[in-house]
This record gives sequence, structure tokens and C-alpha cells, in this order.
Amino acid sequence: TIPESIFRPKNLTAVLLGNNELTGSLTSDMMNDARYLVHFYLNSNKLSGKLNDFANANLASLKKLRLEYNNFSGSIPKMNMLKTMELLYLYNNSLTGTLDNLSSGINLRKLKVSNNTLQGGVTTELGNLKRLEVLSLNGNNLKGNLPTELQKLTSLKEL
Repeated sequence: TIPESIFRPKNLTAVLLGNNELTGSLTSDMMNDARYLVHFYLNSNKLSGKLNDFANANLASLKKLRLEYNNFSGSIPKMNMLKTMELLYLYNNSLTGTLDNLSSGINLRKLKVSNNTLQGGVTTELGNLKRLEVLSLNGNNLKGNLPTELQKLTSLKEL
């Protein structure tokens, strides 16, 4: 379990706790002290819960969020922190719902949400993520056509 006190140091800019066997979930109360956090890596653990449990935390400085290879469930919520993020890795979880809430990530360079159970179509708004270099959507239940708006992603190197 991750104690709330871990986020209390005022100068904390990175939490790099990936590749462990940590359990529990993340909450907004826990994360509100982490306002200067830039790198947050909890990948490859045994964490669970829903992303919207901490989606509105005050993480205005966050640039990289790695939560891949955990047991997070539910849909991808609107996240205040998404506006500043450059990297968002949510792949290999149990996420459901659609891609609709990812369009505010205007600074995203790498977005990986593969191997979940996301549904619906690839939203046209993803074409507005002009800085995107990597977009990984494989291993979901996405349907329909790829929108032509994706051709606006001139920095895209991997789809």
C-alpha cells in the first residue's frame, strides 16, 4: 500500500516506484500534496481502483504518468492534469469506456492505452493532439474507421 505521507515532501518532483508488488489504490486526497510532481511511475505493480478516484488531484506540473501493467478499471476520466502531460501510459490494465476524454492532452507526445477493453471508435479529437509521436491503441475493442483527422498528426512516428 502507498501511504499518503509519501507525497508530502514539498520538493518532491518524481515518484519512481515501478516494477514492484505495490497494492492499493490512488485517491485525490493522497495526491493533492504532490502538486510539484513531474514524473509519476507506478507501472508494473498490483494497484487497482478507478482512475477517476484521483483524476482531479492538483497535479498541474505532471508531465509523465506511467500506470501500465496494473489492475485499474473503469473508464478513462477527464483529468485536469492531462493538459500538461507529455507521456501517458495506461496500457495493460482493465480500462473500459471510450477514448473521448483524452482530447485535452494537447502536449501529449506518447499515449499508450493498448490491451484494455476500450470500446467505441477512435475519436476525431485525437487529431488535435498535434505533438503526438506515439499512439498505441491495439488490443482493445475499438470499431469503425480511423478518422481522417489523424493525418493532422504530422509528428506521429508510431501508430
